Amino acid sequence: MTHIDFETLEGRIEQLEASFRVATPFEHVVIDDFLKPNSLDALLCAIPAPNDQQRSSDYIFAKNKFENPTFGSNQSVLSELRAE
Repeated sequence: MTHIDFETLEGRIEQLEASFRVATPFEHVVIDDFLKPNSLDALLCAIPAPNDQQRSSDYIFAKNKFENPTFGSNQSVLSELRAE
C-alpha cells in the first residue's frame, strides 16, 4: 500500500506543470491533498517526538536539530513511502 494518491496526482499533472512554470520568484509547485485519506494521521503517529537525548552532536551550529539514526527502522508505515 502506498500513502501517496498517484492517480489523483497524474490527473492533475498538466495543471501542476503550468503552476510550476509561472510560479515566482522562481519555478516551484505546491501540491495539496497528495496523500490518501487517513494517511497523514498514520504517518504523524509513526513519527516519534524528539527528546533531549537525541540532540544533534552539532548542536552549537544547529540549535533545533535532533538525530535519530534508527528512525524509520521499526516504522512500516514510513517504509511504504519509499519510491518503487
